[in-house]
Amino acid sequence: MGFEWIPWAIAAVSLVVGEYRARSAANRTRRDDDANPWGEVTHHSGDLYLIRNVSTRDVMVTGARKIRHETAAVLEDRVTFPFRVNSGDQLDFLMRERYGLSSTPDIAVEWYFIDDKKTRPRENRRILPAKRS
Repeated sequence: MGFEWIPWAIAAVSLVVGEYRARSAANRTRRDDDANPWGEVTHHSGDLYLIRNVSTRDVMVTGARKIRHETAAVLEDRVTFPFRVNSGDQLDFLMRERYGLSSTPDIAVEWYFIDDKKTRPRENRRILPAKRS
């Protein structure tokens, strides 16, 4: 008598908590989706390097450049920009040594998310690993 409202109160609290958790998960996913999509650069073989799109979204790469221009290495793109890199795919490029000098610069990749309304390119810098023997 008088306690009939308890199941209704429990149900209401459960709904509010469930809604809060759903919104928190959506915000966390949105934050993760906006994160930098590039993994670490890996050396494949010879002068070939790879960088993977580790995000859940497709990106459009508008360019790549070496950062330290005083180095002797030459960056050679293997694709024509703009170039689409789907989620899980990779972008590959060649970093060739000149004059027998082995100084590898870091690179900067300019990109934007394809499904983003604001297509202002972002830039991310990556350190090239040493070549494997």
